[in-house]
Amino acid sequence: MRGLTSLIRRAAAICTAGALIGCGSDSTTGPKQDTLTQSEVQQLAGNLFAEVSKALSTLDAIAPSAASRSVAVTPTQTFSSPCTNGGSMSGSFNYTDNTNAQGTGSLTGTITVNPQACKISTGTRMIDVGGSINFTFTMNFVQFAQSGNFTFHGGGAFTWSGGNCPMDYNVTITPQGGETVSGTICGQTVNATL
Repeated sequence: MRGLTSLIRRAAAICTAGALIGCGSDSTTGPKQDTLTQSEVQQLAGNLFAEVSKALSTLDAIAPSAASRSVAVTPTQTFSSPCTNGGSMSGSFNYTDNTNAQGTGSLTGTITVNPQACKISTGTRMIDVGGSINFTFTMNFVQFAQSGNFTFHGGGAFTWSGGNCPMDYNVTITPQGGETVSGTICGQTVNATL
C-alpha cells in the first residue's frame, strides 16, 4: 500500500497549497498586520508542504498486515520533526482500515499538524508558522484500486506574523487523477482545479 502513502502525502500537499492560496488577501478575517504576495504564497505552499511531507515520512507504514485486513483496525501514530530552518512540526495520524483481504472497502482517517515557530521561506523572507491544521479523509477501494473520489477536508488555522488564517475547504481527487479544491481559506472563497 505504498501507493496509498504517496496518495495521502500528495493530498496533504494539495491541501497545504490550497490553504495558502488565500493568505495574501485583504479580508477582514485574514492576516491584518502583514500580507503575502501571490509569488510568496506559491513558494510558501511548496516549502510548507516539504516540511509536512518530511514530518509524515517519520511515520511507520500506514497499511496493516494482510492477516489483520479481515477486521477493522484503528492505528494511531504521532510524529515530531524539526523544521529545516528552525522550529518544529508535530502531530498525529489516525486511520481506520475497513478493507478486506481482497482490497475492497474503505479507509478513513485524520491528520493533525501543529507547526511550532516552523520557519518557512516565502522566497523573499522567512516567516514563523504556528497553529493547528487538521485534515480528515475518506477513500474507497475495489481490489486495492481507488474506486471513488478521495475526499480530503482541511480545517483549523495556521498563524504567522500577519495574523490567524482559518480554513474550511475540501480537496477531491478522482480515480483518474483530477483534483479540485473548494471552500474558504482566510475568509476568501477558494475554487480551483489543479
